[in-house]
Amino acid sequence: MSGLAGKSVIVTGSSSGIGEATAILFARKGCNVTLCGQDFGRLQEAEEKCKQAGAAGGHTNRFITVAGDMTDSGVRKKVVQDTQTAFGRLDVLVANHGVLMGGALPDLSEIDFDTNMDINLKSTVFLIKEALPYLEMTKGSIVCVSSIFSTMTGPNLLPYFLSKAATDHLVRCLAVQLGPKGIRINAVNPNAVNRSVPGGYRRPGSCRRLVRTKHALGWTVQWYPGAGRCYRFPGQRGGQVYHWSVPGCGRRTQPEGQSV
Repeated sequence: MSGLAGKSVIVTGSSSGIGEATAILFARKGCNVTLCGQDFGRLQEAEEKCKQAGAAGGHTNRFITVAGDMTDSGVRKKVVQDTQTAFGRLDVLVANHGVLMGGALPDLSEIDFDTNMDINLKSTVFLIKEALPYLEMTKGSIVCVSSIFSTMTGPNLLPYFLSKAATDHLVRCLAVQLGPKGIRINAVNPNAVNRSVPGGYRRPGSCRRLVRTKHALGWTVQWYPGAGRCYRFPGQRGGQVYHWSVPGCGRRTQPEGQSV
């Protein structure tokens, strides 16, 4: 894809954080965008920001919102079908939705384990499956938002770590399957992001403080580096790149060693 203006993009988890920033960036570049999330009010706010970004870029692009739980097969189908109906094509899928919960093995519940896997992994797999026929028609691109914790170990958040490691391997496996169809797939692996931590963790203050102690500069990162990577992969600069899992957005290498 030589340029993204006029292309159609789905960004899940786009009511806040990296997802919202990614949707706004695609809007600024002239893309039609489907925003997805569970909070309809915040989705409307994000849609308005996209409209402003598109207008500021001199574009007349369009936007739709779909509110719902991505673990629901009906919602996944609606996201894809509404995009195809509204825009007539699907060029880019950014699978950004997710949850961060769980604990160490002695305290881990099956509910927390299943919730992480269902939201972070299973729903992503079947969303991609739903979108596949349309992405094949446009020789499109998929970006999965994984995590720096896919390759880092620690005593807590076990199911989250596992779900993100599986996401990275999903990208590698699908690259082999989808490459012959002309579809590229990559992953972005950010550190904890300021605006996404509070909404997805049961004790946001303690989580944010812990993340800062693990970064040499005491950072939790902002959303825009992740958004930039989500945009770059489908664009011209990423045209020859596939099955990468890119550790960016406040990269760190110190392993986990404390409890939250």
